[in-house]
Amino acid sequence: MDSHCTPKPHSWYSWLCSWIQSPLLLVIRIIWGLLFIQTGWEKLNNMSQVIEYFTSLGIPYPLYMAWLVAFVETIGGALILIGLWTRLAALPLIIVACGAYATAHQEMTLDLFYNFEEFMNQPPFTYLFASLVIFAFGPGFFSLDRILSWSSKKPEKKVE
Repeated sequence: MDSHCTPKPHSWYSWLCSWIQSPLLLVIRIIWGLLFIQTGWEKLNNMSQVIEYFTSLGIPYPLYMAWLVAFVETIGGALILIGLWTRLAALPLIIVACGAYATAHQEMTLDLFYNFEEFMNQPPFTYLFASLVIFAFGPGFFSLDRILSWSSKKPEKKVE
């Protein structure tokens, strides 16, 4: 039982948390996995505009960074969607979302403590938040990571 909210062993609260955790993580993975794939795919299909935008933001090596971000979003989103290497895939997505805040939404990042509501209303926020949740709690029960962890376990030898 992968419960992260257990006030008392075997309480109804513990049972409810463990019962809802994996379906909720699955929904989060599906929604934001698809959103990451979509944004990455849009970048791949409009690469000249993305390079131009990155150049206007003063991002170093805009050509390489545009391709890197597009691939990270597309491939990372696909990995999160299917639940494969999920926590590993969430890390570069967290970095990309932080990079978006540091460049395209720099004024909101600098004003974070004075206007947190505006910080949360920026486009990278939900991507960052979802990536952090996935990184912290993992993919849940309904994932390829879980299936692979089962198949990699060696059967225990019986001692006679």
